[in-house]
Amino acid sequence: MSSWAAFFATVILLIITHLQRKDNKKLIDLNQKIIENEIKPNILVYLDYDKQRQGPFAIVVENKGKGVAYDLKVILSKKIPIFDNKNDLLNDLEFFRNGVKNFMPNEKREFLFKNIFKPNFIKFKVNVEYKDIIGKEYESEFLLDTNEFKDIRIHSKDPLFEISDSLKEISRKIK
Repeated sequence: MSSWAAFFATVILLIITHLQRKDNKKLIDLNQKIIENEIKPNILVYLDYDKQRQGPFAIVVENKGKGVAYDLKVILSKKIPIFDNKNDLLNDLEFFRNGVKNFMPNEKREFLFKNIFKPNFIKFKVNVEYKDIIGKEYESEFLLDTNEFKDIRIHSKDPLFEISDSLKEISRKIK
C-alpha cells in the first residue's frame, strides 16, 4: 500500500512540477517581451513642410521607441535636391550617405529640401535599417508622397499676423 501511495505522490509531484514549469515559461516569455519593448527603437520617416512659407518640405526622421537605434541607415530611392541647385542633394548629406552610429529615443532630425508644389510632385521610398542594443536588426520601408500636401490650404503668413495687419490697416484708415 505504501508503494502505491508513493507512486501517486510522485505522479502528483510530476504534474505539479510540469504545471509550474509551464507557468514559469509564460512568465519568462512575458518578461522577455517587456525587456524587448523597453530597449526597442522605433524609427519613423515622414514628410512635413513649412506651412507659413509654403515650403520647403522636410524629411523628418524620428525615434519614437524607448531604445537607442544603433547603426542607423536611411536610404532615399531618388535623388532629392535640397533647393533649386540640382547639384546639392539630400542624398549627399552625411546623415544619408553614412548613417548615424547612435540615434537616441525621442531624437528627431528634419532635412529641408526644395519646394516642389509646382510643377512636380514626387513619390519616393525611404529604406531604414538599424539595430537595437542587443544587435537585433530592423528594416522598414516608407513611401513618401508630396502629393499628400497639394490640396492643403497654405497661408503666406500666420493667420494671426494677417489679422493683426488687417486691424492695423483698419485703425489707420479710421484715424
